[in-house]
Amino acid sequence: MKKLWIAVLSLLILGIMHAETKAQVSMSLGGGYSRFFGEGIEKFPFGVADDFSPFWNGTARLNVGIRHNLSYTGGFTYGRIPNRQPFVYGFHSTLMMERFELESNLNYYILGAYNERGGLYLMGGITAGLYPFGWELTEVQEGKSTYPPPVERRDYFQDGEMWLLGVQAGIGMEVYTGSFYIFSEGKVNHTFKDYMSHQTIKEMHLRNFWQVILGVRIPFGGK
Repeated sequence: MKKLWIAVLSLLILGIMHAETKAQVSMSLGGGYSRFFGEGIEKFPFGVADDFSPFWNGTARLNVGIRHNLSYTGGFTYGRIPNRQPFVYGFHSTLMMERFELESNLNYYILGAYNERGGLYLMGGITAGLYPFGWELTEVQEGKSTYPPPVERRDYFQDGEMWLLGVQAGIGMEVYTGSFYIFSEGKVNHTFKDYMSHQTIKEMHLRNFWQVILGVRIPFGGK
């Protein structure tokens, strides 16, 4: 998976190197919300994709104008689910998950332009993400009886991580305020890689997610 991270980082650098000399460079900061969707089939022990807890995310990006209607974006996103995800399997278990993701995108303006007062753009690119997760098991009490998690099932709830490489596409819009841009985006991500584990599931079903982002883009270069 390290090779995937290196490949994405290389794309970030190449995107900057191949930009025009007079291209406008800017930095974006934003926050957003993302949620898995997909199969209605339950995959032990993660449940159904649609029932999985959403993520709250923070994003930082470097933006480079290539042409008036084309720009390159490379960025980093950190996210986590706001509360531990509860599961009940005859005993209580909860899951906490985080998101560390690199992205590399091209943005094509169908209205307006990168250097103008605003615009509407289509975006597409690749992502490489690390999703570490941790389990917490507790006993269940029914009346006077206490039921601890079965020893033979504890092996299914080992802390771990998912490495996911994917593609994403979306649409965004931005408006210039006189000193910075305000932007909003909506996009969908599909991951290529199944998650394999000897302890938990054999096929990843948390493979698709949608997300919305609201933020600001601050220009560094002249318009």
